[in-house]
Amino acid sequence: MGAPVVVIGAGLAGLTCATRLAEQGLAVLVLATGQGATHLAPPLLDVLGYVPDRVEHPFAAVDELAAAMPAHPYARLGAATVRTALDWFTTTVGGFVGPGDRNLLLPTAVGGARPTAAAPATMAGGDLGRPRRVGLVELSALRDFHAGLAADVLARGGLVQEAAALRVATPTGGADTSPMRYAQLFTETEFIEAVVAELRPQLSGLDAVGFPAVLGFDTAERVWARLQDSLGVEVFEIALPPPSIPGIRFYRRLVARLRAAGGRVEIGSPVRGARTDQHKVIGVRVATAGRDREVAGSAYVLATGGLRAGGLLAGEDGRVREPILDLPVPQPPQPTGDLPVPQPPQPTGDLATSPVEPRLLAGLAVDDVGRPVDADGRVCFDNLYAVGATLGVAASWRELSGHGIALASGYQVAGSIMSRSQQ
Repeated sequence: MGAPVVVIGAGLAGLTCATRLAEQGLAVLVLATGQGATHLAPPLLDVLGYVPDRVEHPFAAVDELAAAMPAHPYARLGAATVRTALDWFTTTVGGFVGPGDRNLLLPTAVGGARPTAAAPATMAGGDLGRPRRVGLVELSALRDFHAGLAADVLARGGLVQEAAALRVATPTGGADTSPMRYAQLFTETEFIEAVVAELRPQLSGLDAVGFPAVLGFDTAERVWARLQDSLGVEVFEIALPPPSIPGIRFYRRLVARLRAAGGRVEIGSPVRGARTDQHKVIGVRVATAGRDREVAGSAYVLATGGLRAGGLLAGEDGRVREPILDLPVPQPPQPTGDLPVPQPPQPTGDLATSPVEPRLLAGLAVDDVGRPVDADGRVCFDNLYAVGATLGVAASWRELSGHGIALASGYQVAGSIMSRSQQ
């Protein structure tokens, strides 16, 4: 087997690209400093949530957004690619509900509602798109979820017919009351039985029960099914602030799938630079204990994220740069005189509507197959690609479009690399 495709970054975009390549028989090596954002956020596969009002039909809205914002990544990718990527991903990883034509509307830890195209089966039952009487479980020692507050907000917002707080005082057996501790406890039969015994008398008249998202790690789907059988009502998980237990589950499953297909993953291997020769990348420099080493590949994929993840850096002058290959980054517009900075669509609902800082929209421009280009549209390096939040100019945290961009761009670039490898 020849030199591998080197994917730099182990977030959703990088792992999507790497897994698809590995499943097609290509050698793949993922190099990353850490696990990306997967351990921080729940694996809700957002395609498009707001443009600016809340989106009900995400794939139709993708093409509308693309027509309104020609520089947006969706304008190049298109709704068909986004849907194909999500279908492939949910089939490959397993355990997801969706994508359908309608966004799921899932409760948040503070009683709000979050639209998403697909969600883990353990969370999808929380969909607020149908009237129900819901109970929310408060684990007495867990500080990250206050069921009474969330239930009150859900009820006052008219998102459910009725909402009640259910109290569980089952001891944790120690001073550690973190989500990680509860995830471990939910692997123990005795603890699950004690929780069920406390909840049963509180279920009268309820259709569904929402737990904070701590129902274990690799066994979460079995725990979820067992709770449903034991309680006799629909059970769902509600995402908590970081660390995200469902995000950790999802990361483990995806990495296991990649490795089973023959891909390699090196976490704790930050890429500090690259060696190039005319229009090709020859190798990347990986920081290791002692001295740096060079890793050569047949192709390279930048999945390093945007400003928030360190894949792009902003200087004191406000200019944004790409740190590994010093690629050209189209600079965000700056206000001049009384002229306002162009803004992406602003969402309504639960998200803030303050103006977006222009540099947060900065990112790489790419050609039709995902290769970074300069200001004149010339390809920077023939064997270099970019995916995910490294791309401009989406306000993904406002639109709730980040996962759709990550999946679709990772999927598309994998296809581009496979096509070229067969030539």
